[in-house]
Amino acid sequence: MWRLVVCAAVGLAGCARAVRHEPPDNLSGFTAPLSYGAGLRLVVDGAVEDAPAAIVLDVASPLSTVSASCLPDGRERNPEAVARVRQIDGTVVDLPQIELPSARIGSRRIGSRRVGVVARQHRCVMSLGADVLSGYAIQFDPELRSVAFSESLARERYLRPASSPMEEVHVIEIARHPDTDWPLVSARLSQGPAKGTSTFIVSSRSQQSMISAEEAKASRFERAGDAVEKSLGLESGRRLAENFPQFALDNLELSPGFGIRRLVLRGDSGWKNPAAAGVLGTDVWGRFHWTMDLKAGVIVLRRPKAPSAEGRQLCASPDGRESEEACFALHTAKLGDSLSAIGVIWRDLPEGGRLHLDPVDSQGRPLLSTCQFGLSFPPGDRGSSMRRDFPWQAMEKAFPECADVVRRADRFSLALFEEGPLTECQRDCAFVRRRGGRKVLCACSSTIDDP
Repeated sequence: MWRLVVCAAVGLAGCARAVRHEPPDNLSGFTAPLSYGAGLRLVVDGAVEDAPAAIVLDVASPLSTVSASCLPDGRERNPEAVARVRQIDGTVVDLPQIELPSARIGSRRIGSRRVGVVARQHRCVMSLGADVLSGYAIQFDPELRSVAFSESLARERYLRPASSPMEEVHVIEIARHPDTDWPLVSARLSQGPAKGTSTFIVSSRSQQSMISAEEAKASRFERAGDAVEKSLGLESGRRLAENFPQFALDNLELSPGFGIRRLVLRGDSGWKNPAAAGVLGTDVWGRFHWTMDLKAGVIVLRRPKAPSAEGRQLCASPDGRESEEACFALHTAKLGDSLSAIGVIWRDLPEGGRLHLDPVDSQGRPLLSTCQFGLSFPPGDRGSSMRRDFPWQAMEKAFPECADVVRRADRFSLALFEEGPLTECQRDCAFVRRRGGRKVLCACSSTIDDP
């Protein structure tokens, strides 16, 4: 997230703990599931000096960083240097720099290197920037919520992707800022008659895409909160819209005729970066199987083809046949006494939708009960996805019998799809209720980008 501006030597004081130097491992072939919470952020499990750490993949940062909470001996108070770094919003901060302690992503060594120290995280977080990531191609699989590394390829290898009867493939070229090395793409935005073309920073860390409030105003985009104020006349709605503006776009085009429909951008009134109008985060890239190769300067986006037939949207399955069922993907994993469910919908969701889930045992037999489980999606374009874990704490208290069903289940299977989200669940949410009952319990996503 930062631009390296100046490195000034700082005298060492006191006795700092000796750092064990180690060479890096080749990350090619490394695969891991995303580890942090329910949100779509590229965070996997790792360690710093044998203590558990969240390892963040941050392609917009040229400098890798580590949080001070990873350094219990306080060595950041005696840094080897201080780096003045420019964040993606244009602001500048000074970070102490140290030699990286022994650190791992999964079981692979990251290797000795100089990193910045960030004080604000409350837990141990290491962010890998382009200084580590630019030597690799990074793949993301939305159906498994996993990332993988392979060797970087020549740009020409990506510009002529192999065609497939089941997939549509789009290659988006990335520019690099000459001073900061930020990865940049151009996008055309539209909201009704208002249109604008802007440059955005590519982020693998930000969960929600963002636009400068000044840029949105120049493009004559209306805040999403304006409609709330006009229809409801709520003073609280007015204050919320002013402090946290949202801009609901009809389209965000990454190339002519291709992009994302019905995307909400968060406004930033304090944006100070003249090089870009904002950030495109994982709410854009996470709608695809993608490969990002910083050295080659490309993002390759793939998704199943979804032709329409007699008013229905179909999707291509691996065997080449087209059906409505192929538009839904579900992956579940047994995690002790809980089930992790990843749901992806490859068709358009103009009104949102609900995926109903049936708990089944290890033999594939349904576990009969009065409980209904599911995932509720708000309106959005193709590639909507979420990960939710069952049961959650409130579910244990409100529906203990449903929590017991989950504990006895081996996995979920797809049961039914319904148009429209649950009115009680306004974001990406897991839900549970009793058949015939009116009470619905939701566990919804957070828009906080942490770590």
